[in-house]
Amino acid sequence: MKSQTTRLVLGFYRSEEHAEEALREVRRNNIRRSAAVHRNTDGSLKISHSGLGPGHRAVFSLVVACI
Repeated sequence: MKSQTTRLVLGFYRSEEHAEEALREVRRNNIRRSAAVHRNTDGSLKISHSGLGPGHRAVFSLVVACI
């Protein structure tokens, strides 16, 4: 039986590559609602989804709904 408890886990990594590697490992362990957040040199935030991002998921949902 799956637990319905919501959890928030934060991890801090020195490089974007290490964060992406950790995100891929989390996804391999079936934790799908996860993302890596990285601040670019210009100060903007970059949100990485290992797999489909929110925009791609929305487009995919629209396509499936039309079929």
